Amino acid sequence: MKTSLRFSNIGKSGKGVKKMKRLALLTVCLFLLGTACVFAQNAAVTTTQTTNMHESYTYNAFGVAVSGTQRLLTTTISTNDEGQRQVTVTETTNQLESTGGSLKVVSSHLESDTASDDGANSHTEGDTTYTYNANGQLAGASGTAHTTGDRGRAPNEDGEMEDLGTFESDTTETYEIRNGQALRTRSVTTGTNFGPDGEETSTFTETTTYDYDLVAGSWQLMSETSHSRSDSRDGSFSDITKTKTYQRNGDGIVTGLSQTATGTQFQANG
Repeated sequence: MKTSLRFSNIGKSGKGVKKMKRLALLTVCLFLLGTACVFAQNAAVTTTQTTNMHESYTYNAFGVAVSGTQRLLTTTISTNDEGQRQVTVTETTNQLESTGGSLKVVSSHLESDTASDDGANSHTEGDTTYTYNANGQLAGASGTAHTTGDRGRAPNEDGEMEDLGTFESDTTETYEIRNGQALRTRSVTTGTNFGPDGEETSTFTETTTYDYDLVAGSWQLMSETSHSRSDSRDGSFSDITKTKTYQRNGDGIVTGLSQTATGTQFQANG
């Protein structure tokens, strides 16, 4: 057996810079024990992304590739219209095996770290597996992920910065096969927030659905819609729906991104 190595630079994807006016709170309702807010919000986000890939293949005595490994390192930097940055570094390792006469990805392992200017950070590890039929055609895919992180710091009632605590969550992902592509169509995340003392403060769930269009001969992600619900031990809650929309050119490259959010938040006052 022999192994060959190859390096390549995937390059930069598009970035969206269109600014949108942030909407104020539409309705504020006061209650005896708390405050409920119904709101709609538009936000502008600028995103840049670079990816580098390292490939390694093993060949048999006839010079035919029988297995391989791909490692992709992706850095994504997002900046909102207030200048706050979020940086995500993701390393993805794909294992390839010869199936149906050619190399196919049979499993993918992801490790991702995200850090924001407000001190929030997270670490995610996930795995996706792929199955093929007797002809080597992609037949199915499924994925799971586990995330832990720090929610950062925020000013308290006295204006002093205080730690918000930590969190952990688990995600399951559902895929659909279209024209040989494995498209993630739904993800469900459940998790728990903890205070700085390690005590549970709230639970949360988030369900996201993904929509695609056929662009330049392949299916491209065009929008994501997520519904999240958080319930705190003191009776506070939030119920938010966000929609993220991608703009792409005729080659499928992202040229812009926009996001809107609507929902309700209720804050108990002790």
